[in-house]
Amino acid sequence: VNTAEQLQGFPLRGFKVIGNSIFSDEQILAITQLKIGEKTTPRDFQQALKRLSESGVFESVEFQYGAQGDGYQIAFQVVEASEIYPVRFENMDEPPEILHKVLREKVPLYIGRSRANGPMTRLIVSVLEHHRAQQGKKTKVIGRLAPRPDNENEFELEDDDTFSWEDEDEDEDKTV
Repeated sequence: VNTAEQLQGFPLRGFKVIGNSIFSDEQILAITQLKIGEKTTPRDFQQALKRLSESGVFESVEFQYGAQGDGYQIAFQVVEASEIYPVRFENMDEPPEILHKVLREKVPLYIGRSRANGPMTRLIVSVLEHHRAQQGKKTKVIGRLAPRPDNENEFELEDDDTFSWEDEDEDEDKTV
């Protein structure tokens, strides 16, 4: 295969994930934005790797690719984050089912669990703040690790109703 042909791409014929137990191959494939049968280049594989790494739910991601028929096959080796906690909402005036639904629609690989920090956590907080702002509730959402009575932890998301975006704007005006 020459370089010019590689730049044009070949169809993706095979996709495999090794090391996943929390997320299905289909969920992971969706995040990569690769599509079986579509022309793909090695650059697309690098972008897929970046998307998976930035999802915040893997401790490591690697891939290998090679020929399969008239196209490529790719295999991702993942190590899922070991510390991923159930998400609980505190001081929110919407039912948890609604908030989980919003997060499933907007946060890749959201399954009601999150790490305590990192890219996924920041995205969850941002999505909730945006969702609440659309309802006219301009509050700050705080995420923190919280202990449970059974000696386990959970990731608690709380609406900080003491925070006001107007207060933050006033503070900025006072800065010299």
